[in-house]
Amino acid sequence: CFYHASRKIVLCSVDITYMGGESMDSSGNNDAAGNNVQSEMARLNTSELNEDYAKVNTDIWKNANLPASGNDPAETAFQRIKRKMGYRIHLIDATFSTTAAAGQSFAFSAHLANDGYAGPIKQRPLYAVFDNGSDRYNILLENVDVRSWLSGSVDLPQQTVALPADMRA
Repeated sequence: CFYHASRKIVLCSVDITYMGGESMDSSGNNDAAGNNVQSEMARLNTSELNEDYAKVNTDIWKNANLPASGNDPAETAFQRIKRKMGYRIHLIDATFSTTAAAGQSFAFSAHLANDGYAGPIKQRPLYAVFDNGSDRYNILLENVDVRSWLSGSVDLPQQTVALPADMRA
């Protein structure tokens, strides 16, 4: 476990991409808007927080109204902390051809963002999906470890997949 005295938080590590813990019994350490704890949670890849321990802190965060900022809506500090637990991955943009031919190679790359505090805990398969409205083709991407997609900007380098020979237009 890790105790950060100036931030009044205890975090325990199960895996490099998984952190969890609880706030310390204090008066919020002058962090009424939850800014310090949010920064620490992102830095430490936090996936869970025991909200029942040291309610003095969670109560302070529940009463702190935060303005909208970036992708974050106006909400309380506690709502923002809860919403950003774990991972929140979304596509920013991608580069790829607008046509695909059955049996041929298809290359693409993508820029993603993880607005959460942590990356996925377990390895998850990642697929390139081709859908023409009636047929769907899920093509597994090899050698992509989504557990490394921690808080912040994420780049998916160029991937080249072989399209199925029987893929319909």
